Amino acid sequence: MIQFPLPLFVSFVLIAMALFVSWKHKNERLNVPFLALIIVVALQTFIVGLRWGFGIRFFAILIPPISAVVPSLVYCGVATLVRHDLRPRIQLAAHALGVLAIVVLMIVSPKAVDLALIALFSGYSFAILLLMRSGSDSLYLESFETAGSAYRSIVFAAFSLLFYAILDAIVFFEVSFASQQNAMWVITVGNISLLIIMGVAAANIGQTAGTQPEAEPARAAVPGSPMAAQADTGAEIVYRPEELEKVIADIETLLVTKSLFRDVGLNLDRLARRLAIPARMVSVAINQRRSKNVSQFVNEFRIAEACTLLRTTSQSVTDVMFNVGFQTKSNFNREFRRVTGMTPVQWRGEAARTPEAYPADYSGAAVPGANPAES
Repeated sequence: MIQFPLPLFVSFVLIAMALFVSWKHKNERLNVPFLALIIVVALQTFIVGLRWGFGIRFFAILIPPISAVVPSLVYCGVATLVRHDLRPRIQLAAHALGVLAIVVLMIVSPKAVDLALIALFSGYSFAILLLMRSGSDSLYLESFETAGSAYRSIVFAAFSLLFYAILDAIVFFEVSFASQQNAMWVITVGNISLLIIMGVAAANIGQTAGTQPEAEPARAAVPGSPMAAQADTGAEIVYRPEELEKVIADIETLLVTKSLFRDVGLNLDRLARRLAIPARMVSVAINQRRSKNVSQFVNEFRIAEACTLLRTTSQSVTDVMFNVGFQTKSNFNREFRRVTGMTPVQWRGEAARTPEAYPADYSGAAVPGANPAES
């Protein structure tokens, strides 16, 4: 009976995943690096399947350079969601150096290849975590609704790279200093499990990247303004508390008077452009003065409006969800529970039973039932 190697099966699954993501978002802007990541991982598992399933070693020489491409694709995928200073060609050249180094080592010092891959994966893992040091606010171009899930997927992918480095270190130790009895088990089980995780993470982030709206034209920076100063120097600016409070007041005015929170594609970049200030200043103001991230801050305006509609209209919870700027029930319910401590249905029931405790309009007001830490 012919046995079909697991790596080959995994490679076909990943290719199917890439085709599905491309088809589902054919009319949207895809995150190309993450889509390429799925294809590269599929190619790698296919070669592993040929090597360990059928004893075909001819293509095994391609595994180290292909492996070196994986962390750079993850990093480039993250960089498409985060403002980046380097030009595309410079980025491409910089990331190609890692692959080139692996190829050179394969020629001059093959024993050092594993150590180089360990360093490469670890380095990219920490570089991605450094990019995401501001939490979901790092994702300037991701909508506020999906920023949280995208951030979690990115962190997951970064730790997956670190796990790969640890796994490769174990294999290196087994091959170099131990009996090698566990090396095969680690390679076949650990690598395949990790590659599946990486493929799933890439597919998820690729989907959220495809929902980004077209960027609004940038407003001209006023000479002497924070935006102009940051553009001129590129340096971090220390803002005074009164400056940050004014920023928050301007954000609240914009959200309330223009009902900007209803925009399902609203993100940190677009909000900053409307205010004509750096996105970093918006993030710092809300982080430091309100102890929360920007998506939580904006979503609280959405929840307040949702409470008004639940209290004063007979709209269904789903209609309310869409009307206030949410697109998925899971995000809406999670944020509603975070702010009020109840589900929308429970909150509406409480408001009906004790209407005197639940005003009809929550514009700029605390929502009854809110968690003390959030209100």
